Amino acid sequence: MIFQLYKILTSIFYPILYLWIRFRVLIKKENPDRVHERFGYARLSRPPGPVFWFHGASNGECLSFLSLLKHLQGKYPDIHFLVTSGTLTSAKLLERLLPTRAFHQFLPLDNSGCVKRFLNHWEPTAVFWTESDLWPNLIHETSKRNIPMTLLNGRLSEKSLNRWKILPSFIQNLLGQFKIIFSGSPKSQSNFENIGIKNAINSGNLKFSGRPLGVNPSYLKSLSAQIKGRPVWVAACTHPGEEEMIALVHKELKQHIPNILTIIVPRHPHRAKSLENLWKKNNFNYGHRSKDDSISTATELYIFDTTGELGLAYSLTDIAFIGGSLVPNIGGHNPIEGAQLKCCILTGSHIHGNTSIFDLFAEREACFVVQNHQELAKTLLQLFTNETLRKKYIDNAEELTLNQRNVLKIIIKELKQSGVINAENTQLLVQER
Repeated sequence: MIFQLYKILTSIFYPILYLWIRFRVLIKKENPDRVHERFGYARLSRPPGPVFWFHGASNGECLSFLSLLKHLQGKYPDIHFLVTSGTLTSAKLLERLLPTRAFHQFLPLDNSGCVKRFLNHWEPTAVFWTESDLWPNLIHETSKRNIPMTLLNGRLSEKSLNRWKILPSFIQNLLGQFKIIFSGSPKSQSNFENIGIKNAINSGNLKFSGRPLGVNPSYLKSLSAQIKGRPVWVAACTHPGEEEMIALVHKELKQHIPNILTIIVPRHPHRAKSLENLWKKNNFNYGHRSKDDSISTATELYIFDTTGELGLAYSLTDIAFIGGSLVPNIGGHNPIEGAQLKCCILTGSHIHGNTSIFDLFAEREACFVVQNHQELAKTLLQLFTNETLRKKYIDNAEELTLNQRNVLKIIIKELKQSGVINAENTQLLVQER
């Protein structure tokens, strides 16, 4: 009954959703040339044979499943891969990273007409969704067509568990339509079971199986030469409210380390221009990566306002603060990428979106958790002056990421045993479409 009410409401409010998408075009949060994809229309023809559909909400979720997608792409030459996401930054990122036979489309609105239009065109052979970006109409309509669905990095926090207990039959029906749920942690698996979900398997987090972020060696050599051994740290994936704190931290560090260099990587690169008033207000000498500004001895802040260069930023330092964690509502971001590139990891305490990963890091003494910008400044100063401590946390984080890399093998084995991947759906169809 609840699902039927949801379905009716998404139909009634479709005109509002339509206007909302059009408004997002005006504020440059949608690609005007591809906005029709949000209404279920495709810009590409469906290729013949099996099409596996992968979905992730944004950058982190999409990066997490690339290792599985690329494994299947190398193993099964007849499969094509449809990848959907909901943000402009993820679309730009995927343009560079998707392998052959893989292509991107924006996820359609969760309206019955948009969903049916999307599925009628693509007719996916198997579906892989990530984490908790769950859309009832899409899930229900896909299930009706007997298309096997898998949830990767399934996440159910204590807060979400308590919320869903109010509507247990709804969440049981929704998640029960997945053939397998690969839980990212034992705690999430336990929470799934507590709400009546029996098909959850604790595989570990697929993000651990991803390859280290790519780095352009010529850019790394050039920027490293410009930095010339200065003390440097990275504030990665920052959000509104955090940059103001980073400015205060930089001022505090500068009192003790006059030649300190702070590199800031906003989660959304387009925000860099709007932050200029903050840098000017603090009289910072700053440069922009997007303008190819050089890093001089006078440069205090360097802003990576580009897409796909987080690995380069991490490679310029061995100390990285992971943003989205000093402000509420974001939930923190993935620390694994920084750890793989041999960074000492720091995070704020608002990490509910990646609790299972940060719990592992904390247990192994592989990250520092700070409560506010004062603690961040204090911990950074300690790390800059204590090389032994810094190296200990770098080594612990690197060891942790290496020990967790068997997640991909576990998932592939289960997919085969369950029949999600089988001889029929990985072979090119003989008949004409």
